[in-house]
Amino acid sequence: MSDMLPIYVAFSTNDTYIPYLDVCLRSLIDYADKEKDYHVFILYSTIIAENIQKIKELEQKNISISFINVQSSLSKAQEDTFFINNHLTIETYFRFFLPDIFPQLDKILYLDCDMLIQKDIAELYQTNIDGFYLGATRDLGIVLGLHKTKEKNVKYYTQTLNLINPYDYFQAGCLLFNLKEMRKDKIPQLLIEKLKQIKTPMFHDQCILNAVCKDKIFFVPQNWNFTWHIYIVESQWEKYLGKTYCEIYSNAKENPYIIHYTGGQIKPINYPQLSESKKFWKYALQSSYYDILWGQLINIYNTKVQNAIKETSRLIKYKILGKILIGPLKKKYKQKYLYLYQKLTG
Repeated sequence: MSDMLPIYVAFSTNDTYIPYLDVCLRSLIDYADKEKDYHVFILYSTIIAENIQKIKELEQKNISISFINVQSSLSKAQEDTFFINNHLTIETYFRFFLPDIFPQLDKILYLDCDMLIQKDIAELYQTNIDGFYLGATRDLGIVLGLHKTKEKNVKYYTQTLNLINPYDYFQAGCLLFNLKEMRKDKIPQLLIEKLKQIKTPMFHDQCILNAVCKDKIFFVPQNWNFTWHIYIVESQWEKYLGKTYCEIYSNAKENPYIIHYTGGQIKPINYPQLSESKKFWKYALQSSYYDILWGQLINIYNTKVQNAIKETSRLIKYKILGKILIGPLKKKYKQKYLYLYQKLTG
């Protein structure tokens, strides 16, 4: 469309995360420069044809969307190497192979699906990372954890991952890949070798990327990857981050270029009242997957209501038993009542 260099972006997904990808792409398109060309690549293992078609419908004159089946080119040995548990699936490892998947490209921006874009990603893409493997942001969740546990897990980062400074551990949801540099140093092969060596990394592919690429990371502004779970799960995040990192996180929170809905069960459908969630629902209302996302929210709400009813019933039971019983049992149920009351009222 234009004489400017195109922007290349990659995602990995499956049918479960397609609704989040749809929302993310809508926000990307909303902030994209109409005078620039954007080429979006979706890496996948299995996705039904209907979902591919729905995502393809988001294409515009300056935005193309292509699907690439990565699993079909993987060997059984490679698949067996991937360490998977909790909410993470095989697709999370597809970013390892970007230098080989796109031999014709020098650079590509990789984004997780559970993101909302608030600024033209062309600005990030155009960052000069010559001589580096990756452009990334620090993982401030790791910084907080190290401060909170008084560096209890520091051995894992300094010995298992062999990081010189564990506070330079980066978050892998938003990565600007220098594909040319990575191919030159055979980084995809080194990533697989490191995974075979560590076997069960604490944070899966993210740990492996940190262990292999640690010496050539260009840190971009934290605003490009605002990890929202930190302030949700830790009320004292300002205390545990420390002054320097607190200022960095506060700035990103105040002005996020990309909101990253990090946390396995910490998504906009779980916390619809938060300002970041309201921004998500703005695009979700336009999405082909609105009914699915709304259904998930309702299910979560119903579960919370049912749990609240059960807890309230137990509270009443303990209060009554604490009044009518005598001796040790009376004391036991009074204590159970007080504990549950404090839990429910915060």
